[in-house]
Amino acid sequence: MKLSIGKAWEEASAFLSKEARLVAPVALATFALPAVLADWAYPGGSGGGNAGLLLILVLLVVLIGQMTIVLLAAGWSGSIGEAMTKAVRRLPILIAALLIFFVPVLLVVTLGFGATLASAGLTDPAAVTPEALASLPKIRWLLLFLTLFFIIVGVRLFPVSAIAVSEAVGPLKLLKRSWELTRGVFWRVLVVLLLLAIAALLLDYAITVVVGSVATLAAGEPRPFNLSALIVAVPAGLAGAMVSSVSAAMVGRVYAQLSAAETSVPKN
Repeated sequence: MKLSIGKAWEEASAFLSKEARLVAPVALATFALPAVLADWAYPGGSGGGNAGLLLILVLLVVLIGQMTIVLLAAGWSGSIGEAMTKAVRRLPILIAALLIFFVPVLLVVTLGFGATLASAGLTDPAAVTPEALASLPKIRWLLLFLTLFFIIVGVRLFPVSAIAVSEAVGPLKLLKRSWELTRGVFWRVLVVLLLLAIAALLLDYAITVVVGSVATLAAGEPRPFNLSALIVAVPAGLAGAMVSSVSAAMVGRVYAQLSAAETSVPKN
C-alpha cells in the first residue's frame, strides 16, 4: 500500500475549504451541539450513571457525523441528506464491529487487573487507591502494555468508519478490511493519529485553563446548567467540532488513497 500524508492533508484541507457550507452544519449538529449539551449538563464528567448514558448518546451522534463527513471527503456525489442517511443505516455495522473487537479485550483487561490485584493482596475495593496501584510494578507494566496495544489498535482501525460507510461489508469483514488497508503504512498512519490527538489535547487544555479560569472568575464554579458551565462548554464544543471535522476529512482522504487500487469510492 502507498500512502502520502502530505497529499491526504492537502486534499482534506481543500475539501474542508471547498465544502465548508456542507461540513459546517453537520459538524455543528453532530459534534458541537451534543458536546456542548453534555458539558453543560455534566461539567467535568460529573453525574454518575446519568452522565454515562448521555455520553453514549453523544457518541452515537458523533459517529454519525464522522461517517457523514468521511463519506463526503471520500468523494460522495449525492446529497448531504443521503450521505447522513447512509451513515445512520451503516452505524449498527460499525458498532457491532467495535463491540466484537473491544468486548473480549475489555474482559481480558479486567481479568488481568483482577489477577494482578489479587496476587498483591488487594482484594478489598477500598484498598485499591492510586497510591497502592502505583506501588505495584506489575500494574505499571500492564498499563504500558495497554498503552502500546491501544496505539496499535488505533492505527489499524483508523479507516474503520470510512470502510463501514463506504463498503457493503459485515462487522467481521469490516475489521479484517481495516487491518488489510493499514498493512505496510503503520508508521504513516500513526503520525496522522498522533498529530490529531495532540491538536485535540492542546485545544482542550487551552480551553480548560484559559476559558475555565475566566468562567470561574466571572460566574463561579461550573455547575450543571449554570452560566459558568455554559461559558466553558460552548468554546470547547466548537473547538472539538473543528478537530473532529479535520479528523473525519483526513480519514476519508487516507481511506481514498488506501482503497484506490482495490475498490472505487461510492458515488450514490
